[in-house]
Amino acid sequence: MGVVKNNTTGMAIDGAKVTAKVGRATYTTTQTTDNYVLSNLPLTTYNVTASASGYTAQTKSVTLFSGTPNLSVEVNFDLVKKGKK
Repeated sequence: MGVVKNNTTGMAIDGAKVTAKVGRATYTTTQTTDNYVLSNLPLTTYNVTASASGYTAQTKSVTLFSGTPNLSVEVNFDLVKKGKK
């Protein structure tokens, strides 16, 4: 779970796509109402990517393991508009 935001305004990007990949398995969701949730993921390490139209995608590595509290990890993204530095 987490939020995908515009790095300049700090506002959530509605409709942002969040994908968790491990091996050939892919889990995808779309951000709505200021946050996203990926549910029922097996315990392992994922590359989680946030993307949105007009923004540069961002990827983070996340590990879920049996000691993770509530088996929940918050992963937030601050995306940069394409063409800006």
